[in-house]
Amino acid sequence: MTDWLYRVADYLVRLETVMDALETSLQTIRTQTREGRYGEIESSSESLVAALQQLEQLLGDRQSLLEDPQGPAQQRTLHAMLRLYTPDSAAGEASDAGAEETSPVASPSVSHDASLLLDQCATLSARMERLREECVALFVCQYNLSETAQMFLQIMFPQTDASGGTGGRQTQRRGGRLLDQAG
Repeated sequence: MTDWLYRVADYLVRLETVMDALETSLQTIRTQTREGRYGEIESSSESLVAALQQLEQLLGDRQSLLEDPQGPAQQRTLHAMLRLYTPDSAAGEASDAGAEETSPVASPSVSHDASLLLDQCATLSARMERLREECVALFVCQYNLSETAQMFLQIMFPQTDASGGTGGRQTQRRGGRLLDQAG
């Protein structure tokens, strides 16, 4: 394995660790939301923010790998760069470019290592997409819960404004006097 491939392998391991932290944080927040433990969500969100900051730092590391002169020909993604190490892809690239030096394949073991990293990269990419969808779903869920709670409070206490007081400003009337009529 080349030095560049070792660094890619290290990057992917660190990325997987950060993704584990993201999944754990999301699961915790999702559980707290489902169980109505809203007071605990803020402290759990801190671990989510920390994991997102680590992910942001990894983006810089990824960019360094993409621009590294020890890697194969510069590409836009690590996936594309790793594909250059596999015999089938490298041969196709060489024939397209009309030059044989575009193929960085030095040995079958390097090609095998690159193939394993390519598989890991694809797995992490799919996992990251799932995490992104879960983040959006959690945001939408919490947003809707917040809106529902606000509407419920306005129905139960129509004279109360958003700050919780009955200040001098007039609020819009929705529903109203639900509990007054029940008594």
